[in-house]
Amino acid sequence: MRSLVTPLVLAALCAVVVPVTAQPADWGDLPDAHTDLDVYEADSSAAAVVLFDVGEARITNQLDIELERHRRVKLFSEAGYDQATISILTFRGSEDISGVRGQTFVPDGEGGYRRVKMDRDAIFRERVGDDRERITFTLPALAPGAIVEYRYRVNSESLLLFPTWYFQDDIPVLHSEFEALIPRTFSYVRANQGTLPFDIETSDQVNHFAGQATKHRWVRTDVPALREEPFMTTLEDYVHKIEFQLAEYGIPGYGIEKVMNTWEQLAEDLDDHTRFGGTLRSSRALRRQVEELTADQADPASKMAALYDYVRTAIRHDGRRGVFTSGSLNSIMEDRSGTAADVNLLLLQLLREADIEAIPVLLSTRDYGLVQTAYPLVNQFNYVVVLATVGDASYWLDATDPMRPLGLLPADALAGIGWVPDEENPMWVRVDARSPAKRSVSFEGDLDGSGTLTASLRVRAESYDAVWMRRAIEESSPEAFMRDYLSDVPGLVLDSAHVKDLHDLNAPLDVYAYVHIPDYAQTAGDLLFFNPVPLDRYLENPFTSPERYFPVDFNYPRTHRLTALLRLPDGFALDEMPDPVRLSFGQQAASYRCQLAEQGGQLVVRRTVNRDATSVDPSDYADLRAYYDRMVSADDQMVVLKRAAPAAEADTGTGDED
Repeated sequence: MRSLVTPLVLAALCAVVVPVTAQPADWGDLPDAHTDLDVYEADSSAAAVVLFDVGEARITNQLDIELERHRRVKLFSEAGYDQATISILTFRGSEDISGVRGQTFVPDGEGGYRRVKMDRDAIFRERVGDDRERITFTLPALAPGAIVEYRYRVNSESLLLFPTWYFQDDIPVLHSEFEALIPRTFSYVRANQGTLPFDIETSDQVNHFAGQATKHRWVRTDVPALREEPFMTTLEDYVHKIEFQLAEYGIPGYGIEKVMNTWEQLAEDLDDHTRFGGTLRSSRALRRQVEELTADQADPASKMAALYDYVRTAIRHDGRRGVFTSGSLNSIMEDRSGTAADVNLLLLQLLREADIEAIPVLLSTRDYGLVQTAYPLVNQFNYVVVLATVGDASYWLDATDPMRPLGLLPADALAGIGWVPDEENPMWVRVDARSPAKRSVSFEGDLDGSGTLTASLRVRAESYDAVWMRRAIEESSPEAFMRDYLSDVPGLVLDSAHVKDLHDLNAPLDVYAYVHIPDYAQTAGDLLFFNPVPLDRYLENPFTSPERYFPVDFNYPRTHRLTALLRLPDGFALDEMPDPVRLSFGQQAASYRCQLAEQGGQLVVRRTVNRDATSVDPSDYADLRAYYDRMVSADDQMVVLKRAAPAAEADTGTGDED
């Protein structure tokens, strides 16, 4: 876990795979499969590829953990040189690295390779914080086509620090293999993360100094690179890895020693903790504050709203996260500032003082990583929010943002699940968005015969869209916000902007603007061409990778509506207009509707984009990608106007009659 395991590899994301034969080799031995590889055909853009990465971890007769690692990488181009710089983070005092060796095999220009050993002076050690040390080294003589390899040994005095093994990297991995030798007297809970199966997974019983032991072996081959993709959480949530947590161990003659708590025990420990459960106690100052704030409130819902608004506006969040308070609730209220735990646990206790049912819920935010429910460890969590119940309704509360209304969690807190540390009944609860982000645009404009569009518009936002818009406007101005919001419209000039209900969080946020867009329509002889969707078009498909091996995570539902009324220029008539478009993905998981109509010299555009799905399985990725392609095409259609022919003049001649 985060504070217990040594990160050995920086992970990243997925691509496409075609099997390539590559097996581990002895130190310095170069098989033809390694030297002849000039490009990885399954991912021809890869600047380097891991030929093999082999690790062996064991518990020794000194009751420590020893890891030996041997890794070899082929560099295809200069862009892959960063793979030759290695950084290893360890715990000072409990872990030690030894036996670091490295070498580079450089093409000699005649079909062979010359070996360049890494000098020991290339190894650097630096202290990181109070309890960490970083070892860094760079392999020498880098060149396109070079092969670099290194190995080292890590000894850990703590049985808690059994290493996590990453089978995936930000470049393709041809062969990754991990062996773990664990005596049967040691019980480790193991968590495997990854969507693809192992090529080899075996467990054999062998002799050990402590009696019988299990030798585990896992092998993955042709592992695609893990790269940043749109609509995902942290990379650590998707990388293929195995991690271990010591649950209990036994030493002959001394019995069994339990190491890992149960969730019930952890809940009890948190209730006794001086900066968690011990903080949630009644006090005269808290009761007095509640009495003042709720004196004019007749029902529990109004009291909850008054207490939430007080904490939201009076207690400043200092930007820090965590699940433990920094001091007493009285001091937090006096200082009017605190961490997220300070703010939300103060709100929790104020609600309880008002006889409103409220419980804490611990979360791991989206950028912190998935919670492993098999590991009852508090350091998996980095955030705490409040779940309040009034009558038959429940409300998510987080008072850290003065621009966030009651009932709306931070987008980063929508982590799927949260844990309630109740002593008698600890439980997992679903944590997701209860209202979609909503944005509607009303656009009314006049198009003249030269192609200039002059218009007024209103952008109305609710829920998550209103939160980020309010914050952006508060930090700058309505004009600056609208310039940024409209920046995708070529040539647009913002004439003015103003906002309504900026601080009324219970009302939709309205932003008004006046704009003009020279050359909005293009002229060609008697024709005038223009796109009928003036704002919020899909200009490109965000999903560029042909395949994806982990879910698409949209976080929360979203609805966008556009209503545009465009008055057509005098002397022009409608010549071509796109047909109505109706698109959908899945069982109405997402939909797109766009319809145009002419009404008395005006073009009316109604467009709605709706997405109810918050997560899309990798098996549906191809369909999702195709759906976005169709939306881009639909938003790229044009309206054509044609100049009306002038009326023919009457014949007034006096020619002779036949």
